[in-house]
Amino acid sequence: MQKYFGLGLVLWMCVTVADASATVITYTVTDLPTGNQGTGLAPVASYRCNYFISGFTFSANKELDIQFSSALYGTLSNGIAGAGFDLMLVQPDNRPGLNWPGYYSLFALTDNPSLSQPFSVDVTFLGSSDPGAQAFSILQFDQNGTVVSTLETGFTAPASPGSVPEPASVSLCVMGLLAAGTGCVLKRRRE
Repeated sequence: MQKYFGLGLVLWMCVTVADASATVITYTVTDLPTGNQGTGLAPVASYRCNYFISGFTFSANKELDIQFSSALYGTLSNGIAGAGFDLMLVQPDNRPGLNWPGYYSLFALTDNPSLSQPFSVDVTFLGSSDPGAQAFSILQFDQNGTVVSTLETGFTAPASPGSVPEPASVSLCVMGLLAAGTGCVLKRRRE
């Protein structure tokens, strides 16, 4: 019975570690001066979206796409990405019948590009409040530029003030405590 309990514990820990390493993309939003000042037109809400990426290691030919709904976003501009990434901005298209989202797209040119560099884009926001979470996907491309698979999908989350989250550290700490406690229990059973 102990053999199966130990095997179950190892499997559970492997699943938890895999879950702990899920990509987390947080964001902050900064107000920018409104557009159309002095033109007689209604002001345009402009923001800078800053992104913080953790829990994922990029290798060459992997791409992160953050989606901007055409119902909520107008122009995307002034995209910034760190070294080792090819940045592309695709504008939202809200023409009748289309409603295609825009994208802030980071394509890794090298293995393990730094994620500590700034990632941001300026946006024109069409919604009634501040910009919120956006859908994202991580894609794997082959050497010919063809999408091979979608590695992960999710939603960005607001960053805690003054911090960039490290989700794996909490899960790893809990696993360490559980492993230590399980070791004590198994040792007592043997005695």
